[in-house]
Amino acid sequence: MPRATVARLVPNAQQRESSNSTLTTCTYSSTGKDFRWLRVEAHLYAPANTATPVQDARSYYGAQWTQAHEATLERTVRLERERGLGDEAFRWFKMDKGQPTVVGQVTMRIRNVVVTVAYSEQARDAAAARDRENACLSNAGAVAREVRGRFG
Repeated sequence: MPRATVARLVPNAQQRESSNSTLTTCTYSSTGKDFRWLRVEAHLYAPANTATPVQDARSYYGAQWTQAHEATLERTVRLERERGLGDEAFRWFKMDKGQPTVVGQVTMRIRNVVVTVAYSEQARDAAAARDRENACLSNAGAVAREVRGRFG
């Protein structure tokens, strides 16, 4: 992730990375009083690991779409398909139940890869959460487009 993007979205971020042959994650968390985090996660279905990599990615993407509809730990505010990001994509704005946080998330499938970008901020109450909806979705979408650009 470009440093300028991280600095803009998560000032004074601490970075954590993890990866193996099928999953890579990178999480940036704020260290100040103004809580924010950004997480980019990529699931790769490689031909070396499966005979049907694109179909496996489609299935995983579909499971993510279904899970968003059946969320129990979050309250969904908006969930909709997104055009123009990979082969298929959706965006989801949710409020964590019991926590003062909101999350804008974009999940997209590009051939045999499923990428999820989640951007979160604090929201003290429902009114603050509604005020942050477009900004959180916009931030997650911008990062998703940056990631999408790396696939050519």
